[in-house]
Amino acid sequence: MLNPHYSYVDESIFDDGNITTSFMDCVETFYSGDDDKQDQVVNYEFQKFQKREGAFGKKLARTCQNFDYNPVAWWRMYGVDTPNLQKMAMRILSLTSSSSGCERNWSTFEYIPREGIDLQQIVSINWCTYNSTQGCCPRRRR
Repeated sequence: MLNPHYSYVDESIFDDGNITTSFMDCVETFYSGDDDKQDQVVNYEFQKFQKREGAFGKKLARTCQNFDYNPVAWWRMYGVDTPNLQKMAMRILSLTSSSSGCERNWSTFEYIPREGIDLQQIVSINWCTYNSTQGCCPRRRR
């Protein structure tokens, strides 16, 4: 919903109850404990984005329909009138999805025997393996 590529191409995304509810849950989590900011984002700033008011209505703002644009840069440029929504959108759209964490765990699990080990030992081995690469886990001296 906050990625303008999708919301500018298909405005019916705003009519989907599941997406809208999930958006509000996200706002409550992002601005947890700050009712004023939650209200500002949901009831004022998001409405500007949805109705294409201010900078969101500019012809150049519609360039996001191209596939070769950066949504974070777009929010930096066009979200200036909605600072709380802008901050949230930029943080969310900056997140990358990656399987490297899972792959790292599974590569650790390859060295663990299949029998004779409990869950807590597996967690400890995985924690130590990961943190040893970060310099956080003390190594045993022989």
